[in-house]
Amino acid sequence: MKSLALALLVSALASPLDAVEAPAPVRTHYEVTIQQGRSTWTVGSAANVSSGVPIKHDLGPYRLSLVPRLGPAGHYTLAVSVGLIPHGPGAVFAPESRTFDGNMEFPLEFTTTMVGTTVKGAIMVAQVRKPAAGLPARP
Repeated sequence: MKSLALALLVSALASPLDAVEAPAPVRTHYEVTIQQGRSTWTVGSAANVSSGVPIKHDLGPYRLSLVPRLGPAGHYTLAVSVGLIPHGPGAVFAPESRTFDGNMEFPLEFTTTMVGTTVKGAIMVAQVRKPAAGLPARP
């Protein structure tokens, strides 16, 4: 009887945790260029990430962060942040950020100025769909 009560207690405690949804997975294809004077740094990649989780790259003296967040009806926002990489004791990372609205049907292209640089990029975001039960995932 004690083991049944313990099993019910564990089940009751586990249920609320199971109900929490993980962030929606998204597939991103992107290329971003940071230009400062005659120096240019470019990164391009494709990755599966969770909605709201940053994609980070260090490009020369700059740290780039891209954060796609899924919205309703195939829309999303993309937060782009750029800042100088902090060096030395007491150095603080102080990025500048911009937010862009995107639609999953089209690539999002952006150009902006942050921390004395020109930041240009393009990104395509698609929601990763789980296959129906018993069906293999599409490549």
